[in-house]
Amino acid sequence: EPVAFLHYPPVCGGKVCREIFDVVQRHGISRVYYGHIHGAAIRQAFEGEFEGVQLRLISADKLGFMPILVD
Repeated sequence: EPVAFLHYPPVCGGKVCREIFDVVQRHGISRVYYGHIHGAAIRQAFEGEFEGVQLRLISADKLGFMPILVD
């Protein structure tokens, strides 16, 4: 199953970037990992399922500067 890694989140602050999210859905991508959000803004990041796609923030400070397994 295809996954995508993006710098910017496709869903953030209650808004959706349809141009990006529509491409994700059109290509059957089931998981999106994204960065860009750091510090106090991490609390506002969207993580979880959105329109059938799992979204996860993986910025370094969010992960405590530890790698994660993506399987």
